[in-house]
Amino acid sequence: MRINSKLILLLACAALIMATPVLADVPENMSVQGRLTDAAGAPLPPGLKIFKFSIWDAEVGGAKVWPGIPSEDQTLATDDDGLWTAQVGKDEALTEAVFQDTTRWLEVTVDDGVNPAETLPRIKLNTNPFSYRSASSQQADDADLLDGLNSTDFAATAHNHDGDYVNETGDVMTGTLNFGDPAINGTWNLFRSGGANPVISAYPQPLGGNLEFRDPNNNNWLAGFQADNSGQGMFFLVVADSLQNSFAVIENRGGTGDISFEMLGSGSYIDFNTNNSGNTSVNFPVDAISAAEILDEPGMAHEYVQLGILALTSTTTAYDSVKMTYPSAGYVVVIGSCSMIISHTAGTSDFIRFSVSRTANGFDFDNADFTTVPATAGSGGYRGGNMFATLVEPVTAGTRTYYLNANEFSGNGFIERPKLTAMYFPTAYGSVDNTIAPAPGSPAVNTSSGLEYGSTIEQTTVEEHNARLEAEVAALRS
Repeated sequence: MRINSKLILLLACAALIMATPVLADVPENMSVQGRLTDAAGAPLPPGLKIFKFSIWDAEVGGAKVWPGIPSEDQTLATDDDGLWTAQVGKDEALTEAVFQDTTRWLEVTVDDGVNPAETLPRIKLNTNPFSYRSASSQQADDADLLDGLNSTDFAATAHNHDGDYVNETGDVMTGTLNFGDPAINGTWNLFRSGGANPVISAYPQPLGGNLEFRDPNNNNWLAGFQADNSGQGMFFLVVADSLQNSFAVIENRGGTGDISFEMLGSGSYIDFNTNNSGNTSVNFPVDAISAAEILDEPGMAHEYVQLGILALTSTTTAYDSVKMTYPSAGYVVVIGSCSMIISHTAGTSDFIRFSVSRTANGFDFDNADFTTVPATAGSGGYRGGNMFATLVEPVTAGTRTYYLNANEFSGNGFIERPKLTAMYFPTAYGSVDNTIAPAPGSPAVNTSSGLEYGSTIEQTTVEEHNARLEAEVAALRS
């Protein structure tokens, strides 16, 4: 990516340290502000970047005059508009010797940690010669005078202003303390005893103020508040190390007035952006919760046919069906049930069966139940009670229909109240086998084909059976 930058020198050489004791408290650095854009002029993405600063005696080539090491490296944050601010000279002071010659050029190299580092065109430092004149007593016309005043015009060494300063425990200040004024930017730094760099700094930007918390040993960011470049909000950042593992709150995301929260770890990224809607408003790491997983909740479908007593034939027929649409791969449990009735004639064996099947009018022996009355039983009506069959299988996303199929293998049979219930589950917590195991203690029938049944038989007389049928028909008609 091609990086362009516009640099603004906020403080010139008047901010350099002066050699005389009177000016010893003048800062040894200068503030530099810039804006990073791509070749099309659009701001580069916000975040932490490494800036390398050096001063040269020529616009191209030439000799490096500062620092003594290859460059002064600083980790700085750029905002949504590409703006950044640095204190050049924070690690190695910008002494008077750096500016012995008025021809000096500042070189800046930017490394965003993703693309190759790029060096920006050097910018000329236009200094104020009077700053250097006052910075060195050896260069003054008369070292005994200060602005034409003799040393006797100033206060004696043996005096104090304890009553005028807040410099002892218990001192109280009233009124307003200003740093800078409407014509001059002010900077406030708080140092820790023994630290080489300030732990807290406050300084202005074009559209607001910045408050930074830094590591006093390496001057890296720990946390900070920055004014939004549109002047309509703040940017808050907490940093765990120099380039990553950070938490940021942006009050005016992309100039929209909406808030966003960003969390950046060594291998993951989380983003909440209130300017967006739907899935784009939230980003989670890979394998975290996603929209597709939220939609894959368990679900069910149910069908109940209320057509009274249905006579069976030797042809397998579908008497009920249920359709289900699966949002993604998972598992389905289909439960079929019905009541079986046999009109038995002595000397004839009755064998009635039903199954839950994937196809209409087809018989699935793995998912079936049966009722039988032996030929030796007396003539009459027999109820098999409620019969159940269950189908379990893995499925993929899509729609599938299941059927309750039944027939009379022999004899004379009926079913009533056929029901089908399908239930979808997105996850299995064990192995899944779609073959129904026989219930404990159930007698096996035709084990060579895998058929099994376990029905209870209720014997009635022909008269009782006919009376029950007539009563049920009358109830349906009413």
